[in-house]
Formats: sequence, structure tokens, C-alpha cells
Amino acid sequence: MAKETGLYQREGVFYVRVMVPKPLHDVLGAKEYRESLHTRDRSEAKARAAAIRAAKLAQFETLRRNRKLTPLDALKPEQVEALAAAVRRDVLKFDDLIRIEAPSTWGASWTAALAGGKAGAIGKLLPLDTTAQDVLDLLDSSEHPLDTPADWDPLAGLTPVQREVAAGYHGRLLTEAQAAVAGDLSKVRARADHAARLLGWQVDWAANRSALQAIAGSLHAAASDLLRRNRGEPVETPAAPQQASPSVAKLRDVFGLWEGAELKRPRNTVEKYRRSLELFEEFTGNAPLASLRTAQGFEFSTWLRSKFDSPKTANDRLTAVKTLLNFAAQRLELIPRNPWQGVSIATSKRAVRRPWTVEELETLFAAPLFTDFRLPDSTKAGGEAAYWLPILGLFTGARLSELCQLRTVDFERADSATEAGSIPLLRITEAPDPEEEDDAPRSLKTDAAQRIVPLHPELIRLGFLDYCAARKAAGDSRLFPDVRSPESDTAGKYVSEWFGKFRKARGLSRRYLDFHALRHTVRTRLVDAHAPEPTIDALLGHEGGGSTGRRVYTHASPSALRDAIQRLSYPGLNLPRVYPQPAAA
Repeated sequence: MAKETGLYQREGVFYVRVMVPKPLHDVLGAKEYRESLHTRDRSEAKARAAAIRAAKLAQFETLRRNRKLTPLDALKPEQVEALAAAVRRDVLKFDDLIRIEAPSTWGASWTAALAGGKAGAIGKLLPLDTTAQDVLDLLDSSEHPLDTPADWDPLAGLTPVQREVAAGYHGRLLTEAQAAVAGDLSKVRARADHAARLLGWQVDWAANRSALQAIAGSLHAAASDLLRRNRGEPVETPAAPQQASPSVAKLRDVFGLWEGAELKRPRNTVEKYRRSLELFEEFTGNAPLASLRTAQGFEFSTWLRSKFDSPKTANDRLTAVKTLLNFAAQRLELIPRNPWQGVSIATSKRAVRRPWTVEELETLFAAPLFTDFRLPDSTKAGGEAAYWLPILGLFTGARLSELCQLRTVDFERADSATEAGSIPLLRITEAPDPEEEDDAPRSLKTDAAQRIVPLHPELIRLGFLDYCAARKAAGDSRLFPDVRSPESDTAGKYVSEWFGKFRKARGLSRRYLDFHALRHTVRTRLVDAHAPEPTIDALLGHEGGGSTGRRVYTHASPSALRDAIQRLSYPGLNLPRVYPQPAAA
């Protein structure tokens, strides 16, 4: 199977499969769309599949953006015509399925179902996307009898399986058409409503009875087409109208599909890409993808450079747009290639952050917050988290958002293989708490960020174990329950804002002397203490270097991690224990 186009083969014939986005399952009544490409040639099949996939994905994105459906009180003549054509096309397309796919692929199963006397179920209302497997599922749950008119014409040229299945389907269609002529439009309405939803419409059928009568005529014509096919006359299934083509696809269509392509994307990443998309639309006028040229990409990069003081910010915006263009070319095949692939904005490789000096740390931790446990009034500080988070950053090197998302169950002990006792650990993970039904989802920067970090002896001396025990005793599931975070940003957003103001009030106003610089500080100290580089990577959640085997199969033990973390020291920095002792002590 070609992953990009969803190609697969049955009896040598190629088919295409396009997965329906989960939010549209109810709207479309299906989880996937499948269609025969009527060819055994792979190159030809791939080209046809790409066109079908592009059109379907564009249709899905249109439906996703308009899931509420557009209410229509009075249908226009051209809308009635479109619905009538769609109903006729649905009927003939499913007849194609019976005649082409059923005998070779599902013959034995269909014969078994027919032997059970359930063939009449084939005649029930079935949507355009129905496949042979869908029919089998329907047969298994149906008790409707075969409904075939007495004057049914011979089904010349069909196998016994095809003849019986087609008889049930055609018979039901004729029954529906005859009932519609007599004034019963219920089945016609169901078919028309399905077609309308595919077009993004919600029709008031009580106010459009005349439209239903016109669509009933189309259903009667389709039933007549089936009889003509049975007599050997060629009746082609009309092609579906092009919903959208690669030539008119826009980057916003791609963004919606990119956003839903993964099970989980960090909210701040999605927002960053959304802002980049808006810049692209502002510059290009929302040009179709097929019209983009390489020169335009360089013009866009120059324009971005003029809008942002930081070359890195400008390049980040450009990179997000290029990622969407790659997705359009490689995953969706809406364009043959990314026309802006070679476009970039030069950025400085010089590290802007440097470690905190001991003097700067002494200034920071000389604040009453750390000498008297005098908590700040700001709600962004997170209560007691304001005390513990900077200390944890200093002795774990963890990212602020990782620490803000910790739960009480993330504290554990691991048995030491080298000495008696156990090692207290913090587990940084995205895995949900199995004991908590409503455990909120968490987000880490990379897969390597999932790790365990042994507690530094200083954290234990300062009372962090007592704090963890107090939170558990209080019934808190989160380790820092007073930390707030916006829905569309990282978990440490508000705490980071508070910390920035806090350090500047202490006279520490140098740019980039922020919480993340504590992470740089920890790594620098560990390197100076000659801790093994792979162990440092494991402690900080960095992707290790070297071969694939070294990265994938090398795991530092809790004892090795503890030995490394104990090398971390800050000579000259003396922190007093100010967290209240437990009542038992």
C-alpha cells in the first residue's frame, strides 16, 4: 500500500482509501471513503488516487469548518438539480459496487447471507460511501424480506450471487420510486437529506416538498437506469462534481488537515502555526497553492524579516509555513513539491542564554520568599509553587512547563541496586494517572522529555518530601494545585510572567536571565563536574547523540542518575530550610 495515497489492491485492481476525520463521522455516516480506481497499473492508480484524495480532503475540510451546516429554507433551482443528480449518482454507484466488487471479493460471505433469507436488506437506504463490508454488516443485523416485483426482468450476464443481491437492491429502489409517485416521499427525503449534508446544507423539507418531488423523479430515473443495465444497455455512473481541486486548494485548508492529522498537538504549537498562516495570507492574499513560486518565498522571507526585530522569530514563522507546504505536497499531494523548500532566514548561532552566576543566584534567593517563606500575592505565582519551582529548576534542570504539570503520583521511590534503601524520584511523563478518571492531558516538548529525575539531597533537606506528602494528605492530584495556565499556551505561561517581574525587582534585569537559563546552569554545572554526557541528556530530557542503537537502547539506571545529580553543587549558595516542618516532627 502506498501510504500517501491510501492505495490497496483486491484481485489485482487498485482501490483508494481516504479516512474521514472523526468529527465528521456522524455527518457523513462513515469512517472512511473507498473507491475502485478501475486499473491494475500502479502509476495510473497513484495518479487517480491523488486526485480523488485531494478532492475528498478538501471536501472534508469544508465540512469540518461548516459542521453546523448551512440552513436552507427555500432551495434554488440549481440546488434542487444538484441534489437530484447526487441521489441518482448514489444509486448507480452502489449498483457498480454490486456488479464489480461483490462476486470476486465477498462472494462466499454474500452467498451465506443470502442463504439466511436476508437479501432484501440490500434495498435499504445506503449512502454513497457504502462498501461491501458495510452491506455484510447490515445483512447480519437485518430481518427485512426480499422485496422483488413480480414482473422483474432477467438479470442477464450476472453470477447467481450478483443476481440475487441486485434483485434485492433493484426491487427496493423500484418500490421506493413507486411509493414516491403515489405521494410517499419519506425514502426520497432520507436520500436527499444525506446528499444535502454532504454539500453542507440543512434543508427544511417541509417547506420544500416540490423539491422532493423533483428528486423523486430522479430516483425513478435511476431505477429505470438499473433496468436498462439489466437488459445489457450501457449506463455510465455520472462523475461527482469536483468539490475542490489541487489548483484552488488554499493553505488554510491544509492547516485544518494538518491540525487533525496527529492525535495530539501542543496548543501553543497550533497557535504558532495559526499566526504564521495569517501572516502568509496577509502577504500572498491567500493565493492558491498551485500558484506559489520560489521567488515569492524569498519575497515572503524578506517581508517577515522587516516585521520582526528577531531573525529567529521571523525564521520560526517561515518554518511553520514551510511545514504546512511540505504537508500539502508529501501527505496530501495537493502540489507536486514544496516550492519554498530552499527558502530560509539566516539566524545567529550564538547562544543568547548563559548560566546564572553564583552571585546572581545569591541575589535571587536572598528574597524574603526564600528566607522567610513569604509567598507573593500575585495569582500568577501559584501559591507555594512560587517557592518550590525556582528551587526545583535549580536542582533538576527541568523545564518550567514540565514542573507545573507534575502530579502527586509522579513522586515515587525506586529500589537501589547498589545499596540498601530507595531513591526518591520525580517522574516527568505524559501518561495519565490510572486512578484519576478526569486526569487532564499534559504536554511535553519531545518524546525524550519523558524521564525520571532523582531528587537532589538539597531538595530533601529543604523539605520537598514533606511538601509532596502534604499535598497527598490534602487529597490534591496536582503537585502545584494553585498554578494556573491559559488553555492556548504552555502550562508555565503565567508562572514565567511572574518570575520575570520577580527577578527584575531583585535587580536581575539582564535579558534572557530567565527560568529557562536555570536549565543551562544545571547542564553547565554537571559538565564541569564531569558527569557522563549521556547521563546528563537523560536527566534533562535531551535527545542523545550518537548512533541509533546508542540513543534507543541506552538507558541510565536510577542509581546512575542519582550519582550524577549529586555532583550538582553551587559553592557559596546557602539556602535555609524555611518550609514548615510536619506536625509530627
